[in-house]
Amino acid sequence: MRKLWVNASPGRDRNADLIFHFYQELPKYIRVVTQEEAKIAALNLIARWPTFGSAFFEVKQSSDVRLPEYVIVAINKHGDILITHPFTRISNWSSGNTYFHMTAGSLVRGEKLLFETPLGYKMDDLLSSYISLLVSNMGRRKSMIMG
Repeated sequence: MRKLWVNASPGRDRNADLIFHFYQELPKYIRVVTQEEAKIAALNLIARWPTFGSAFFEVKQSSDVRLPEYVIVAINKHGDILITHPFTRISNWSSGNTYFHMTAGSLVRGEKLLFETPLGYKMDDLLSSYISLLVSNMGRRKSMIMG
């Protein structure tokens, strides 16, 4: 049991953290919170992450040579996380049985991304749903300001 915590740096020694530090400190924290409170605290922590609430899709891309062949695309309330594209920049998207296509920026000079995936229809539905919600919320805000 560690008596003096002067040279302990969680994260520096993974084995010490997993085998020793965690178990020595755990009872101190478990006594003061219920299981439900711990779950809520964990959710509050991860809710700050940019990927919180994301749906992840592993896809093969062939349209951008700067990116690897296989990438993971995350779609969430902030937009599409790959190279971050907020919904306001996404000008067009479509899907088929084996692909998902998206244009960010203008239709003529925008960045076109083509992803090979059997889940293109899910990506399409999710993006459509988020953008519909965004447009609906913008309409409500506009009517509140005008009205």
